[in-house]
Amino acid sequence: MNLTKQRGEILIESMIGMVLMALIGGGVSMMTANVARGHGEMNVQSLAIQQMRSALVENGFNSTDICATPPPVSLPNSVSVTLSMQGCTSGARAVTSATIQDVGGTMAAVTVNDVPAPVVIQASSEAFAGNLIVGGAWN
Repeated sequence: MNLTKQRGEILIESMIGMVLMALIGGGVSMMTANVARGHGEMNVQSLAIQQMRSALVENGFNSTDICATPPPVSLPNSVSVTLSMQGCTSGARAVTSATIQDVGGTMAAVTVNDVPAPVVIQASSEAFAGNLIVGGAWN
């Protein structure tokens, strides 16, 4: 091996290797940042959905009326949330009268009257990628 003929080939090879490692490291760190941001957004959405579901379950109990007073949805970092309600109009009914019969069984016919329409809560915020809807179908 003649040392006078190498003329910096190892230096160029190591610089190319360093550039490739820097590109790979940058890509991995960018992917990690995107995953962490998406995970944070999902946590905020999950927290909002939990609070909205809790409000729907408690509606009508202990003098709770989410139609009269929309439930508070508190999110971290004082993120503002706008709530819209549907199904709160007086007289809104999903079923006015229905008869349920068990065909071939021993159960007698049961009549269901005056079933109220489901209450639906829609939340919108800059923290969500779109709107969150909890309850029945949003019309």
